[in-house]
Amino acid sequence: MILIADSGSTKCDWVYCKSNGDIIDKYKTEGINPNFISKKELLSLLTNSRLTSIKEKVKNLYFFGAGCSNNYNKKKLNIGLCSFFLDAEVLVKHDLEAAAYATYNNKPCITCILGTGSNTCFFDGTKLRQVTPSLGFLLGDEASGNYFGKKILQSFYYKSLPEILKKEFIQYFNTNSNELLLNLYKSNKPNFYLASFFPFIIKNKKHKFINNIILKGINLFFENHIKKYDNYTSVPINFVGSVAFYLKDEIKEVGKKHHCNINSFIQSPIKNLVKFITNEANTTFL
Repeated sequence: MILIADSGSTKCDWVYCKSNGDIIDKYKTEGINPNFISKKELLSLLTNSRLTSIKEKVKNLYFFGAGCSNNYNKKKLNIGLCSFFLDAEVLVKHDLEAAAYATYNNKPCITCILGTGSNTCFFDGTKLRQVTPSLGFLLGDEASGNYFGKKILQSFYYKSLPEILKKEFIQYFNTNSNELLLNLYKSNKPNFYLASFFPFIIKNKKHKFINNIILKGINLFFENHIKKYDNYTSVPINFVGSVAFYLKDEIKEVGKKHHCNINSFIQSPIKNLVKFITNEANTTFL
């Protein structure tokens, strides 16, 4: 049996299926990012999930995850997963590859991830290519959940948030600055913490102040990443992730200004990823 996982920093979707793609069951766990999780924490997460019921039945595990862009992190995660799925052959790949495979429709395209973090690549059906790197939540991640979390926090603490939004923010969040700094600099998932403020952005995205933050963030993403591809106006541009899904109208608006062909939005790529992996014609990518 095959187990396929697509993990961001916030959540991980798992699909247990037959080799022909027939889905047997689906699972969800917290996100598994090798930059923020130890082997011990990984094994604890898996042991306390429903995946324990199938751990001995899995023969092939395809894991696509955030933070899995380098060999060190891939090896780190591979060791942890092999320690749990003892009878499985484990393959660890970057979540950007999952996004590219899930959105590919027999035409070269630019694929973008907008979730807890952000990233882009160009996939021509054979090779995956990046022009600009993802610099993570400290230096990059434009238009991501953690990016918008930073912007709303800055607006609140710099006292630029309109009064009606300020009152609502205080109602829903702990605004103690010491607590904020503790979560940012002492927790093992600061990007996850920052992204937890994104629902406030969505709830108030029609407000002029919030809408301006959204459009500026998306525009930065286009300027710093999408427009660095020479063919950005001539190929379809696809988006994957919850942030992209909830901001599709704003992305289309910005994309139109940059003369882009915005094609599709997928909140979670796991369903399409299963089809891609179980298609024998695509085995050369894996």
